[in-house]
Amino acid sequence: MNRKFKSLFSGIIASTLAMALFFGCANGNDGGSSPIPTPTPVLPADQAIDLSNPAITARVIVNSMGFGWNLGNTLDANDDGENWGNNKGGEESDWGLKNTASDALFQKIKDSGMKSVRIPISWHNHVNNSMEIDSEWMNHAKEVVNMAYSKGLFVIINIHHDNYKGTLGTKAGFTLYDSDKTQSLKFVEKIWTQVAATFKNYDGHLIFETLNEPRVIGDSHEWSCSDSYTCDSCKPYVAVINELNQKAVDVIRASGGNNANRIIMFPGYVASPYGAINGKNAGVFKVPYDSATNRLALSVHMYTPYNFAMNPDGHSDFTDGDKSELSQHFTDLKTTFISQRIPVVIGEMGATNRNNPTERKNWFTYYLGLCKDNEVAAILWDNGNYTNSSDPGEAFGFMNRRASGGPVWYSPELIAAGVAARN
Repeated sequence: MNRKFKSLFSGIIASTLAMALFFGCANGNDGGSSPIPTPTPVLPADQAIDLSNPAITARVIVNSMGFGWNLGNTLDANDDGENWGNNKGGEESDWGLKNTASDALFQKIKDSGMKSVRIPISWHNHVNNSMEIDSEWMNHAKEVVNMAYSKGLFVIINIHHDNYKGTLGTKAGFTLYDSDKTQSLKFVEKIWTQVAATFKNYDGHLIFETLNEPRVIGDSHEWSCSDSYTCDSCKPYVAVINELNQKAVDVIRASGGNNANRIIMFPGYVASPYGAINGKNAGVFKVPYDSATNRLALSVHMYTPYNFAMNPDGHSDFTDGDKSELSQHFTDLKTTFISQRIPVVIGEMGATNRNNPTERKNWFTYYLGLCKDNEVAAILWDNGNYTNSSDPGEAFGFMNRRASGGPVWYSPELIAAGVAARN
């Protein structure tokens, strides 16, 4: 989300495999200074299954990811610009959540019954003129990943907030303008080459997401597109997304190690469900070609229904109409992707705080119940703002990371409802 706005595999084996958490090599060293931590097992060792086992499809792994949480506004923090040489070493820029990633935080996530963590990471302001990532920043990212990975949580990392506003030219980052395509492809290739090499020996707990919400920032179609995301204005943008997704997949697969079979998430325009659904049905949005079999997952963001979950001028009651809208989203995702062996990860979801705890709890239960029914993983967005008087549509703070006694949930009943409904 922008800072300002923000199944079963088969009847018999799926119940055994759906929660499998060991995939490939879990030990050894990735070539850096610190060893790869061994994920804490949640299944007996005799149920450990290698990524190369064709039974462990993306569908099974995504279903195992269940309900999770986003480390939002932290490693993705930046100054909304591109600053070569401003590498910031091992420090994330401060959007108010600096240095809040901790071992205790991820232990709290695990102890709460969650199974996944998404760690958004910005790279454009941590590279030099050759797009080489600052070593301190890479080590910092790795340090945070290791905290979550060592708990046995699934961990998603990505390219986040590197979507440049305006014409890119030779700057670091990417846009969806055809005139910037060569430089955008170079950025995606360079970043994923380095990230893939750093993490290639991590096992299947680690998941890569090619891009976050690719869009044309400031365009009238930034957040939505007329004509079902297939209008003449959007078609060229989606075509560039297809190429960027494909470039990322190719680079990751070619990097060796466990990346040859790692789960890779890919988004459509602005990670919109219907940007992907309608774009694919119209032949505009493409599922990347993959040398691995059944190892891709669609990435979508669903603050749905918008008028309940995010619209600052929306309503606080979770209505039957809201339920119908949500159900239709899942029906359409299932028809277009899930039934076609492309599972879905909702990389960001949540309902803004309108001082409506009962209605939010009902939303969590219904939404995550649909996720369970459709074997969709859902990762809760957290921007640190429990309340937000200046932008009521952006009150997505769920974890108090600075509590004096250690991280605590602002509204533990909401998290418990989500865990009970999905996990």
